[in-house]
Amino acid sequence: MIKEYGTSTIPTNIKEINQIMEVFRVVFKTIFFSFR
Repeated sequence: MIKEYGTSTIPTNIKEINQIMEVFRVVFKTIFFSFR
């Protein structure tokens, strides 16, 4: 829950979101294939 938006915080947030999305995809694939 970040309320402040700055020029230095936005790029770092995008990088963190990309890393989280990659981890989420790997976890989702492992769970999907394990149940399938």
